[in-house]
Amino acid sequence: MADDTWLVVANGTWPDREVMKALVNNSRQLIVCDGALNRWTPDMKTPTIVIGDFDSVDSSLLARWEGKGAQLLKLQDQDTNDLQKAMAHIESLGAVSSLILGATGGDPAHEIANLLVCGTVSFETRCQSPTHEYLFFKPEVNYSIDSFSGQEFSLFAIEKCLQIVLKGARFPLDDDSLESGSRGLHNQATATNIDLVYQAGRLMMIRALREEGPSEDGNEA
Repeated sequence: MADDTWLVVANGTWPDREVMKALVNNSRQLIVCDGALNRWTPDMKTPTIVIGDFDSVDSSLLARWEGKGAQLLKLQDQDTNDLQKAMAHIESLGAVSSLILGATGGDPAHEIANLLVCGTVSFETRCQSPTHEYLFFKPEVNYSIDSFSGQEFSLFAIEKCLQIVLKGARFPLDDDSLESGSRGLHNQATATNIDLVYQAGRLMMIRALREEGPSEDGNEA
């Protein structure tokens, strides 16, 4: 994981334990939503920040991790969920990219809310589930996305996207626009890299991972 990437952990479905531990322990900047702290085991890295309204975590657990060096950031705003609080906070710190674990799974309403949150921040974001990943791209950036031939992916416009150029796919795009809807469903990579650039809007890619594995489920994302 790049040094300037924040690892953000919410309380949805996590990757299998070994993948989870590796991502957490290799992270340089780690922010954990308070509900996820209930599943944080002693062998996992101490969070840089624990954030939320702290209504779903025991005070003794908060004190334990604070004693290990975690910064506790209590935000009472009831109009935003904990992931939105976390994303807004790291954006205020100048984050340039983030990897999110636990944004999906659990309550479908939380899952949709979390994905919409990811589409509103100004920096690049990737959400990882046990079987899929969700990539949120910035406009006016040339992307070369590692892939493999036959990998299935879908593109969705969170807001209308203009002048999309997509190469290395079964259904390429050449200076096309994409509106919210189903047009970008079920494309396939035809090469080891997918090239993508667009000029305006907000674009999300959902793609299957190479391998599927067991997961650790939380109560909500």
